[in-house]
Amino acid sequence: MTKEDIEFQQLLRDLSEDPRCLKMKNYIQHSDITTFDHCMDVARRCFRFVRRFHIHCDEEALVVGAFLHDYYLYDWHTYGDHLHGYHHADRALKNALRDFEIDEKVQGIIRTHMWPLNLTRVPGSREAFIVCMIDKIVSTIGAGDNFNAGTLYAIVRHGFTKARLAALSEDDWHLLARYAMAFSADVCGSLFNYVDREFAERLD
Repeated sequence: MTKEDIEFQQLLRDLSEDPRCLKMKNYIQHSDITTFDHCMDVARRCFRFVRRFHIHCDEEALVVGAFLHDYYLYDWHTYGDHLHGYHHADRALKNALRDFEIDEKVQGIIRTHMWPLNLTRVPGSREAFIVCMIDKIVSTIGAGDNFNAGTLYAIVRHGFTKARLAALSEDDWHLLARYAMAFSADVCGSLFNYVDREFAERLD
């Protein structure tokens, strides 16, 4: 274990072992990743990012805010009005304020992490912007993988040759983009990190 790993663990030791935070292990975030693991991943990547690029910031607020940014404590696949993306930052902040003593900077990180989806909630600190950015990178890995998979599936299914790929028409581009977006959209609403065969075969 590196010195950096030890310092990161020290910043989160109390929270990562708190029974209330451990409840996040009961909920799936993306693919087969629990909300706890997602939040830990975002927090760790934020910490490594500022260390790697020597960015001066409040590291404790950064890591705590990153870890609590999705502290909403429900299954977003089945709960509520299916507008989880718009609402869950408020729920996470409400829960965090109820359960922990967090300062205004941490509150801002949680409140604004869904920008620009929540368009008027612009990150107001360096730490909030970093968490917002890293969360987007981590959360779109599954969708990005399946965007690529959809493109390749269209190429194979519609018999694109090397020559055709070198001179794509506008209709070809639209076809490839349609498959790519369909694959990535489908996986975002799924518990898994792949589309099933039946879904792919239903596409025109």
